[in-house]
Amino acid sequence: EVIGCWDSIIKRNATSSILITNNNTHILGGTSSLNTKNGAYIVKQEKERLDAIIVTSGSELTTSLLIADDLKEKYDLRVVSCPCQELFFMQTKEYIESIIPNGVKVICIEASTKNNWVRFTNYDNIIGIDTFGASGRLNDVLTKMNFTREQIKEKVIELLK
Repeated sequence: EVIGCWDSIIKRNATSSILITNNNTHILGGTSSLNTKNGAYIVKQEKERLDAIIVTSGSELTTSLLIADDLKEKYDLRVVSCPCQELFFMQTKEYIESIIPNGVKVICIEASTKNNWVRFTNYDNIIGIDTFGASGRLNDVLTKMNFTREQIKEKVIELLK
């Protein structure tokens, strides 16, 4: 995705930035440098029915995929990577609705302010961090911010009920 985002920046005549974590991340199957040009794309397709869509970006994509896998016995979830909201909302209505169909519950997971994600869903369906300033070891900070995989999974389960 970083390569695809960089390619999009080079091809666009617009102010752009790439935010990259300094923490270890996983190399994920299903991600696509080519699909980043659309701003968002499906990384994990639902199997039989679409119970909800998790929209996320960056390093939270790993967490979202793991949570979708953890919950697969009860919920059939689509996971969408959205590295660039602006590019996504510049796509055709048909493309946008093929990724996030109307009438389907959307849950956003992002380790940043919730305000940036209200374009996708209502504020209550966004799992984010609206505070700033914690520092320390990654796992300690995530626990303090209620943003560990297990804490996020519990929030997702509550939202799916």
